[in-house]
Amino acid sequence: MFRIAVVDDNLEYAQFVKKKIHEILYREKVVCDVEVFDKPMAFLCEVLEEDAFDVCFLDIEMPSMNGLELGRQLRKFGNRIIIVYLTVHEEFVRTGYEVKALDYICKKDIKRDLPVVLRRLSEESVDDRKNVYLITERLRTERVLYEEIIYVFRRGQNVVFALTRGEVMERNALQRVMYKLKGREFVQIERGYIVNLNHIVRIKAREVYLTNGLSFRPSTLSKISPFAESMMMGTEEFTRISRHT
Repeated sequence: MFRIAVVDDNLEYAQFVKKKIHEILYREKVVCDVEVFDKPMAFLCEVLEEDAFDVCFLDIEMPSMNGLELGRQLRKFGNRIIIVYLTVHEEFVRTGYEVKALDYICKKDIKRDLPVVLRRLSEESVDDRKNVYLITERLRTERVLYEEIIYVFRRGQNVVFALTRGEVMERNALQRVMYKLKGREFVQIERGYIVNLNHIVRIKAREVYLTNGLSFRPSTLSKISPFAESMMMGTEEFTRISRHT
């Protein structure tokens, strides 16, 4: 489901954009939830606290905080929300590149251009989902890139994802997580641990070392993968240069 925010100090126009988004995505059979904000700070606080949206349509000219500054604030805090600018002045468009905005729409052409942008968003979302694991905790869903996951382990009734940027936890069973990771470069080396093969930097004396400095000593190396065990044959040490080193 697309979670979309429309931010425009002209509430009537924002509601018009919301209506058009619903109409277009309904025809495309895409489920969406669209929320409208007429105060940029209210939107900024919500998106930074809750990571509540996938896409935002930002009006460039707003009195309290313009859309360009709002975009800078989002990127400053590391938020990767997709930004589409709404404007009546095309000369502002180049500034959007610094915050990696996906696109811009001139308000006078919105009926023509909005379907094109939404189609592009839909297509890119499909590609993005191929590389993203969704972690759900209570009412919040966090998107995590597979490449960010170093390893996963069980903690009580929860599963903890050790990421390159910290830890995230969800209430789940480790076997269910492994099932969702099936077909990717993850292996369950012990009953309570799943490891991303791309984060293994070294295997020495049967100890498996990861990119975050931690290490494991699995009961058997055969669970790591055939390529690791075959390289261990006849040698005490196997060093694998990963994409992260």
